[in-house]
Amino acid sequence: MSARSGAMKSAVPPAASARQIASSASAVFPDPVGAATTTLPSRSVRAGTASRCIRLNSSKGKASANSGTASATSMWMDARRSAGKAFPSRTGGNGAAAPTVFSRVGILPRGMRTVTLGPAGTYSHRAAGAVASDDDIEFRESIRDIVDAVADGDAARGVVPIENSIEGSVTETLDALAARDVAVVREVITPIKHGLLSRSEEFDTVASHPQALAQCREYLDEHYPDATIEAVASTARGVELAAEDPAIAGIGHPDNATDDLQVIAADIQDRRSNATRFFVLAPPAERSEAGGKSSFVVYPDANYPGLLLELLEPFADRGVNLTRVESRPSGEHLGDYVFHLDVDGGLFEDRTQDALAEIEALAEGGWVRKLGSYDVEHVV
Repeated sequence: MSARSGAMKSAVPPAASARQIASSASAVFPDPVGAATTTLPSRSVRAGTASRCIRLNSSKGKASANSGTASATSMWMDARRSAGKAFPSRTGGNGAAAPTVFSRVGILPRGMRTVTLGPAGTYSHRAAGAVASDDDIEFRESIRDIVDAVADGDAARGVVPIENSIEGSVTETLDALAARDVAVVREVITPIKHGLLSRSEEFDTVASHPQALAQCREYLDEHYPDATIEAVASTARGVELAAEDPAIAGIGHPDNATDDLQVIAADIQDRRSNATRFFVLAPPAERSEAGGKSSFVVYPDANYPGLLLELLEPFADRGVNLTRVESRPSGEHLGDYVFHLDVDGGLFEDRTQDALAEIEALAEGGWVRKLGSYDVEHVV
């Protein structure tokens, strides 16, 4: 088996050090200097599923936080303790101890490096603002560079796009997650609100990232049918070009406007529901079983009728909702695939663990990587 396949049958999270384990279920990272307010997590009826809302400071692109706010998972665990309820046990029984919870919510302590796609002003940069202060955010040129930095221990966190509600999954991220062993510790969802920015209303070229151009196709066809469309590396790069040349307009977040660069039109995306999911990556030692969602990468190293059905049935049989199923070429040979699965269920739950055990048995000739369990945060 090639290095790409990981040469392993099951990626078991290494034991966490005492330094990494939170001292209590409600431990959180300290908030940044000048933090404002935050919206407390809202929890769904089903145990273990939770979301958190973060409001960015529009002037600096930083996340508002509250030092007294615990992670959604921690809040759920505290509620169960108060109600005298036991925690689900992977091995059965109701008296099991609570799963280990890491301090994964809020802004990282100063000096802990977070890497994401640059340059400054991208939507990735905006999502990273929910994770780290601007001084601790560094930019990389590719998603693979970000994943490598986290896997190699060169960064404490990496923020990568995983899926857009219009354009679908980000294949570069899927391939990087199959190639390197990292943990997913948070999911950040940010709305994509595109604006048309230019120094002048008399422009003949529109520049932006290919996905942003595709997401605004109907608007551009209707309002600027004769404009030259130029694909560039990022939305931020398109805005930079617009700031340099009055004949160019860029598509990006309206917050990128300056005194010289005006918003010609706001909310030009074709669908108002446009949003992107970002994974927050950490070293594998920080992989956690606590959270309302979980992600896996499965390489069965097999191909026969009914294989995909067999991989999905263990979740359906236990009432675990599959929220995403993607296949990507393994790189081994034509027709050989790696499967990426997201489920509504934490690894601390019996049903998730039992389903995963069946999948590991089916993929005995290949491998299964547990990316981890996490909660969802909405950056607005």
